[in-house]
Amino acid sequence: METTFITAALIGILYVVLGIHVGRVRGATKTSIGTGGSAELEKAVRAHANLAEWAPITLIVLGGAEVMGANSLFVLVTGAAFVFGRICHGYGLAFEKDKPNIYREIGAVATVFALLLSSLYVLYLGLMA
Repeated sequence: METTFITAALIGILYVVLGIHVGRVRGATKTSIGTGGSAELEKAVRAHANLAEWAPITLIVLGGAEVMGANSLFVLVTGAAFVFGRICHGYGLAFEKDKPNIYREIGAVATVFALLLSSLYVLYLGLMA
């Protein structure tokens, strides 16, 4: 479980960074609740929330793979792809000016890759047990 916990720790740090960014934008726009019509605040909130939406299930499935005896290199590479994808996506959504941008695209693909591959591997391990 070490690799999954390290992955979770990195995701936790990213979650804090994105949360601080939300707080800074809230302060700058003087918006306590909601987004107050601020496009910048909406992007910051969505980057933070999007991480919260994808992280739990991905970490659960990745941890499941590790507990079920998945190849350690698989867990490492998949976890690294997830962290890389979440960093790219968070940066692209919260900080880039262009609406569709390469960072968000890379981040989305890496995130889906990590979750889908981990899910399929856990399903395989479960069925072969």
